[in-house]
Amino acid sequence: MKKHIVFLVCFILPNFGNSIFFELSRVQSVAVQGVLLCEGRPLPNHQVILIDKDGLDPDDIMGKNVTDQMGHFFVHGNESEWTAIDPILVIRHKCNDGGIPCDREWRLGIPVKYISNEGDAQKIMDVGILNAEVVFYGEKRECLLLSKMRPLSSVFAYLIIAIIHTANTFLEQSVRVRGRLLCGSQPASGVLVKLVDKDNGPNPDDLMAISYTDSGGRFDLHGNSYEFSTIDPEIRIYHDCNDYGRPCQREWVIRIPERYVSKGAEAGETMRLGEINLEVVGRLLCGNQSASGVRVKLVDDDFGSDPDDDLDAGYTDQNGYFNLSGGTNEITTIDPHLKIYHDCNDDATPCQRRWKFELPNHYITNGKVPQKILHFGTWNLEAIMPDESHDCIH
Repeated sequence: MKKHIVFLVCFILPNFGNSIFFELSRVQSVAVQGVLLCEGRPLPNHQVILIDKDGLDPDDIMGKNVTDQMGHFFVHGNESEWTAIDPILVIRHKCNDGGIPCDREWRLGIPVKYISNEGDAQKIMDVGILNAEVVFYGEKRECLLLSKMRPLSSVFAYLIIAIIHTANTFLEQSVRVRGRLLCGSQPASGVLVKLVDKDNGPNPDDLMAISYTDSGGRFDLHGNSYEFSTIDPEIRIYHDCNDYGRPCQREWVIRIPERYVSKGAEAGETMRLGEINLEVVGRLLCGNQSASGVRVKLVDDDFGSDPDDDLDAGYTDQNGYFNLSGGTNEITTIDPHLKIYHDCNDDATPCQRRWKFELPNHYITNGKVPQKILHFGTWNLEAIMPDESHDCIH
């Protein structure tokens, strides 16, 4: 009797379970195409992966491909599951990554309507013409090198990094920043301005210089700091312009690019802040239809409790095109963002889906007329962003 029970448990039930799984599961397929650009130029030979995102189990790779010489890509695949699969398009690239190690990784969710219950996809999702310069919330970094290293090799790599940092122990570095602050058309005098070296972790930030704007709203700050690695300087401005009587001051934070950091006690190059302008053009689709009447806003993303500053806002035209150009006489944070509010593929969910993109700083120019225009690309709003939200007030 015991032998019969063991045979039942070890052989009959697993085979029965497998047969039930294959009987109930169904083959589901997806196909995606698009174009990948960087600063208007095609991004060839970049990897695109189609995965089925699983919960506790590892994600299933459904298909792989690379972009061609014109940046075009097409990837398709299928998977057998009991329930509807959760397909994700993964794009890895190094466009506008600032020389940071590892690849930038985009993950775009594919709507259920593009899943076919057959071996071959019956419908292809066109994600559009994507400018990889922009940064959307929820994107990640993929470090293939360190993940493939053995533990001992990883320790050795970090040891080398530590040695390099130690070699630069207490390196004196300096920065100089000058500019002018306005509130509307009037000089913002007596405004507190700080030059700090932002430290990560438990260490407090280092105050490099502090001053107040003069009667014309001008300031000129110069300071230095000693660090193991390259300092991370910021200008912090505390003001009450358009504050509407709120307690405390608004704080603006302007990150200083690394190229303005000099070795030694004297700054080799001065960063000059002035009027800021930015122009963005692009097109939005919902499936293969133009997404008209979609709310788009160009904002300066403020840190802390301060509300974002609107630079420009509008709606897409009947063909889904938009053109935003935001100018201001105020010195604002160099942190421009594009916000898109839409109802594409939203069913009956209240409020609008919100997409938020961080725009590259090198499109910010001094003066009232933008010298460079950011071509945002053509984006299919059906895609699902990793950290998108629903907003009712915009």
